[in-house]
Amino acid sequence: MAEYPSNFPDIESPLFVTWKIAPPGKGDDPEDRDLRGCIGTFSKQSLKNNLPLYSYISAFEDSRFSPITLKELPQLYCTVSLLQNFESIKDPLDWEVGTHGIEIHFSHTVSYTH
Repeated sequence: MAEYPSNFPDIESPLFVTWKIAPPGKGDDPEDRDLRGCIGTFSKQSLKNNLPLYSYISAFEDSRFSPITLKELPQLYCTVSLLQNFESIKDPLDWEVGTHGIEIHFSHTVSYTH
């Protein structure tokens, strides 16, 4: 696993690492890129520990995709999203895909017996 750069600050933050790939024959437009892997955490933890970890997991262990290959490297793009400013909403439709992330909590009022 890659080492964390010594000149980066070690802050604590939730994060997501996203890999996208440019399909063959497409230009360099970010809108044309396909998702290739994305894994992260809502837990506020050390960036020094989590950035290398989630970079690796999102590239090689995202169960929706096969592991990234050496052949794909020239077409790959990687972004890191540091999550901040969480807020509660009153209306469940009060967010935008592509702008906001969403964390959903369910509460169960029914108990089950086996």
